[in-house]
Amino acid sequence: MDGVPYVTQPPIPQGQCQRIHYPLVQNGTFWMHSHYGLQTQSYVAEPFVILDEEQERWVDRTISVMLRDFSFTPASQILNNVVAGERGGGTAMARSLADFAWHQPRTLLTQQWDPATQRFGMKQEKGVLMMGSDVVYDALLANERSLDAPEIIDVEPGETVAIRWVAGSAFMSFFLDLGDLEGELLRIDANPVEPIRGSLFQLALAQRLTLRIKVPEEPGVFPLLALGERSNLRCGVVLRNNPKLSAPDLAPQTDQWTGPLDFTQDKQLRATNPLAGRAADNTIPVALTGPAPKYTWGLNDRFYPYRDPY
Repeated sequence: MDGVPYVTQPPIPQGQCQRIHYPLVQNGTFWMHSHYGLQTQSYVAEPFVILDEEQERWVDRTISVMLRDFSFTPASQILNNVVAGERGGGTAMARSLADFAWHQPRTLLTQQWDPATQRFGMKQEKGVLMMGSDVVYDALLANERSLDAPEIIDVEPGETVAIRWVAGSAFMSFFLDLGDLEGELLRIDANPVEPIRGSLFQLALAQRLTLRIKVPEEPGVFPLLALGERSNLRCGVVLRNNPKLSAPDLAPQTDQWTGPLDFTQDKQLRATNPLAGRAADNTIPVALTGPAPKYTWGLNDRFYPYRDPY
């Protein structure tokens, strides 16, 4: 039932509801969100997990973590500011970074693949030029909470947990930092992949990742952090296998900036059930065009509400 208001269907009127029925032909981690106006930025969105028997056998428990970007500036004002050419969207954080040397070389944190150990890890690239973001957010949230008071999830020693990450943000992509733990990537966008291990993963805007994590037997507290792309903001949740332990102090903002997402992770992915090769019956070239004046983005230089089908 995914669609765009006034293109595939009318919007649901304010105060009313619409019941939707459909067969469950797929399973995994999804999310549902509004396509109307700027409502996603206002958190009209939720995780949507469909489990099958195989996934039930994967782990002892499953945990969903919804990531969002937050600003004290209303979404409509951010858009107006960006359309007017104001770099950063005019947010409080953007104003505080007004004199920040965006284009100075700096050390950025990114992901790397170690062919020897066959795992993803973290690396720091020195002397990298970093371009400023169109929108600079004031905070990042994981399950609606910042790292000032993160969600603490009590787990059992030795337990196996599936963390279902959802990038439900309006603008931000993420690096997922598991800290002292190692995760096993099982699915991307609900599609099963050959398991691949690591401690740092990439999560693009609107993407979903399922990571399987083995909780250590030794008592401990284990932060699972989401680092904003081209940002020094972070959020996350905390796993705890002993309720007597307290969570460490975790700064929502650090001195360490991250770089851009790249194809390091994608190059290593292999589908568990790849599609059979088949020749295309038709080819339709589609160019992502923009930004035209007023921060407008289109397909083949056609812009909403243009909706004639190909």
